[in-house]
Amino acid sequence: MNKVEAKATATRMKGQIKESVGHVTGDRRMRAAGRAEKVKGKIQLAVERTKKTLRH
Repeated sequence: MNKVEAKATATRMKGQIKESVGHVTGDRRMRAAGRAEKVKGKIQLAVERTKKTLRH
């Protein structure tokens, strides 16, 4: 795992935490922000893995 993959994973985890906190507190905006951040991390990870595959 390189730096970009680690950062993407951290972003995804941060989004999961935000989504969970939003769910527990009933904060719809935080929940939506968490979902968006989680998707952002998944996209970053997919892009990095695709780059890695194309290099080899």
